[in-house]
Amino acid sequence: MKKNLLKLMCLSLAAILTFTACKGSKPEENKQEKEENTATIQTIDAIKEKGKLIVGTSADYPPYEFKALIENKEEIVGFDIEIAKKIAEKLGVELEVKDMDFAVLIPTVKSGQVDMIIAGLNPNPEREKEIGLSNVYYESSQGVLVRKSDLASYTSVDDLKGKKIGAQMGSIQEEMANSIENAQVKSLPLITSLLVDLKTEKIDAIIMEAPVAKQYANNDEDLAVPDFVLESEDTGTAVGVKKENTDLLQFINETLDELKADGSIDKFVVDAISLSNEQAK
Repeated sequence: MKKNLLKLMCLSLAAILTFTACKGSKPEENKQEKEENTATIQTIDAIKEKGKLIVGTSADYPPYEFKALIENKEEIVGFDIEIAKKIAEKLGVELEVKDMDFAVLIPTVKSGQVDMIIAGLNPNPEREKEIGLSNVYYESSQGVLVRKSDLASYTSVDDLKGKKIGAQMGSIQEEMANSIENAQVKSLPLITSLLVDLKTEKIDAIIMEAPVAKQYANNDEDLAVPDFVLESEDTGTAVGVKKENTDLLQFINETLDELKADGSIDKFVVDAISLSNEQAK
């Protein structure tokens, strides 16, 4: 009898301890969940409250984004910047543009230091795992920039085999360069640094989006674009946001759809090319 009574008391004590432990863990779990939600969610309301849309870009990629002297003051311009202005305008806030190396754009938006990134960003499955990507707002092919004196040597993609090829660090073009047979790939954060290497014969060619390559060739008589393009599934460009910011992404997509429908993006591209040409004179 005593044995049964002792067993019953032990079971009761164990049940009480288990209930207490479970009961005590819930507030801590709720607190952790609340902290995670607070840390990761940044809404349109938060952007409106601070009064500005903070945008990350890499301003060495005309006509997408580049630096220009406007009324004796250096500004970051380009058709990507005009799109960002429209998004900020529609939100009713100011636009703040932060210039940085292309390779750090995704980590920067993931950490919440900027609200969105726009920099000729090609969407692909790897990037979709890390950040939220908008609908494609502009499509172009991938091209090559070479020295004009060597132009005759480049008639097809095969002529890039075994060459010293430059590409922007962290870009789709870097991946493409690494896929070329026996290519010696040099990756740098800035296109402008790659241009110096091309002109001083440290590299033979640079892979970049065709409109950008043509723009650099138009602005420099020593450079040229061969008459072929590189095959790639990543032909479009998109805006990037923190993955959790779904409301902002939806807002951006709606704005992009409007700008495409009324022809604004096409006009922004033409104006940016024109401005880039003027700056080169």
